[in-house]
Amino acid sequence: MRSSSDAERVQSEVMDWLRLPLAVAVVFIHSFGKPAQVDMVRLHSEPLCWESIYDFVRIAGSNVVTHCAVPVFFMISGFLFFYKVKEWNLSVYGQKLRKRWRSLAVPYLLWIVIFVGYTEVQKLGGVLLHGKPLIGMWEYIIDSGGANMLWDSGLWGGYYVDVFGRPAPMTGPQLVPLWFVRDLMVVVVFSPIIHWLIKHFAFAPVLAFGVCYFCRVFIPIHGFSASCFFFFSLGAYFSISGKNMVAALSRFRYPVYVIAVAAAIVLVWTNGRKGGEVAPLPQWVHFLYYTYVVAAVISVVSIAEWLLSTGRAKVNRWLAGTTFFIFVAHVLVLQEVRRVTYHFLPADCYPMM
Repeated sequence: MRSSSDAERVQSEVMDWLRLPLAVAVVFIHSFGKPAQVDMVRLHSEPLCWESIYDFVRIAGSNVVTHCAVPVFFMISGFLFFYKVKEWNLSVYGQKLRKRWRSLAVPYLLWIVIFVGYTEVQKLGGVLLHGKPLIGMWEYIIDSGGANMLWDSGLWGGYYVDVFGRPAPMTGPQLVPLWFVRDLMVVVVFSPIIHWLIKHFAFAPVLAFGVCYFCRVFIPIHGFSASCFFFFSLGAYFSISGKNMVAALSRFRYPVYVIAVAAAIVLVWTNGRKGGEVAPLPQWVHFLYYTYVVAAVISVVSIAEWLLSTGRAKVNRWLAGTTFFIFVAHVLVLQEVRRVTYHFLPADCYPMM
């Protein structure tokens, strides 16, 4: 039986150790490769040919297995936000907001400006080296939505639908991965409500947010996501209740392993999407996707707990500290990697791709 101090230490190590693999998982999500669409007829009729193997690998790595990464970040953020807060009041709330302004809002704005500036430098190179019209630099700002670049200029998943069949796309700022930080800033602003609900109704608010998450029904304002509120409140519940989150989740390790693996196999076979480009997939696929994410979140935490508690893994503080940079800078790096690899790798050589 592990002592409470040992359990606390392992919990802290789990959250630190997970930061790097989760950041790498986000890179995988944005590394789908070419072509953008998968030939599903070929995939299912010839699943063992090289093209299908290539597609299965990238579907699994980009569209399914790694999709638990951001929810785990949300959950850990919720836990740490309320960790060891003995009394919640306006003073504590103001202190939390000031800290999150420095750790979330300032890097958020800075990296969007860096990304837009990087894009404009590329366009300026086109003007100077290839004689492209200078107006293109201004058109980039206008076409991207102007000030919306800071909040919701990116739109994807137009084929996503809620439980009622209504469109439920996702949005993000111009540097799209920062939608995670944007939604986290929103939930932090409304953290007093989450604290009050959990204090008065225990786990019930978490379940309510979970229902919204599974149904894709939530406040229809960009920045408010059921995913963020659900997983943030899940982490907050353990912290506010004084429970060890890692130990509590690890108790379910074996059932969720089975659920996560079984759901992932089905999702990979159905292209790992929550909807198709032409027509949405059946609702059961949507529910299976969210079931997988929840099971995978618990699985990831329990696997990390096992690795660390048995000495099979150790926390590298320096690597853990690089995760935010990986998270915000990988899009810039991937742009250049794609440019080089797509130029030199033959598009029909699937083993090499």
